[in-house]
Amino acid sequence: MPARFKGGGGGGAPSGPAGFTDDFSIELVVADSTSTPTDAATYEIALAESDTNAGQTETVTLGFPAGNFGDDNIAPSDAQAFTARVWLTGNAGSGVTSPANADGQNNGTVATLATALAGSSTETMTSPIGPAIPAGMTLTSVIYRGWFTSANTLVTSKGELRARSSSALFAEVLMFRNQDLNTTVDHSSGDFTFDLIAAGIDTSAKFASLQIIHEASDAAAGVTPHSMTVDAGCLEITGAFT
Repeated sequence: MPARFKGGGGGGAPSGPAGFTDDFSIELVVADSTSTPTDAATYEIALAESDTNAGQTETVTLGFPAGNFGDDNIAPSDAQAFTARVWLTGNAGSGVTSPANADGQNNGTVATLATALAGSSTETMTSPIGPAIPAGMTLTSVIYRGWFTSANTLVTSKGELRARSSSALFAEVLMFRNQDLNTTVDHSSGDFTFDLIAAGIDTSAKFASLQIIHEASDAAAGVTPHSMTVDAGCLEITGAFT
């Protein structure tokens, strides 16, 4: 921007020669030589980082003092146990009506044993159940269960249920007897049971020879009949495979 300076004189009488009256002025012009800045700076910043730490090598071990922790559970052992019923089969006997009705599971049809009125007699039905027991088993419990009735008149008659060995491996075992005066015993619901192992039939060989005997008998002629009906019978076996 130009700067201008101006000076002048006048006023009283001049100190110079008389009659000098000229005015003068001085003007100073100064130009601004400063240029508009044109500098431009550009900066680029790049951040470069890297992890120079080595991989961790720490090891952690957790230990328990001996005796403070232990497994006191008993190691499990597998066992195949079962409960099965082996039914009477092959029922046969002279003087027995419909012995096959006593084969297999109870179904309400019966075999009948009755002593004769004309004279003393014994009617026997034999059931060879032993061979029907599956082989290769350890028998821990064997119960005989029967579905039958026994009707007696006088004490000279009787009805019996026995366990017999076909090869004399054990003495006959009496499981049931009705010899009471005018008494009917009704086990047709299958509520009769007998523990064969407790009675001494306690080996596989003995059971393989087992026969079940139903028998009605009278000792005097004509007045002491006994009648039995048999629906079914079975061995209830608890054991394990060997």
